[in-house]
Amino acid sequence: MQRMSGLCVGAVIGTVFIFLSVDESLSSPLAIVLRVLAAVTLAGVVVMWLLGVKVAQSGGTLKAAPNTAESFFGRRYALVVATEAALLFIGLTVLRSWGLPEQVNIAWLAFVAGVHFIALVPVWGERGLLIPGMVLIMIGVAGFALAATTALKWVPVASGVLSGITILAGSTAYSWRTLTSMR
Repeated sequence: MQRMSGLCVGAVIGTVFIFLSVDESLSSPLAIVLRVLAAVTLAGVVVMWLLGVKVAQSGGTLKAAPNTAESFFGRRYALVVATEAALLFIGLTVLRSWGLPEQVNIAWLAFVAGVHFIALVPVWGERGLLIPGMVLIMIGVAGFALAATTALKWVPVASGVLSGITILAGSTAYSWRTLTSMR
């Protein structure tokens, strides 16, 4: 169930990315639609988590669990998260000290989130994390590229909304895969 709990956390983060990144750059109806879709997707992941809890309580387990419970959120995971937190703090401090616009922060957040997923590949033995990791890194880089142009106002949409969609899609897909692999 730790995996499903982690996926719920991921879905919350993806939803937050969308809620905080939808701004005046998008029309109000589109912003509302994106927020509603994010909330509905988050609710779907939570429902899958609840179903997983029910299966686990009735003695169900994962058919193929590559990692033990200790290693899933163990010391190596904590090291990845601590490094991520340090990168976020240091990076945002540096961006601010350089006088860069606030919109660039979301590009840094997307980039670091991508690095986080890639760093978790050897920790969790989940090669599938390479896909969202690389996508998020590319989204972050694209946000920095946009910030260097006159399209600065689109950085939150490009880096924030697309990151949120990527994380929500991954959380949903992995939640479904995990739930359907329980017996």
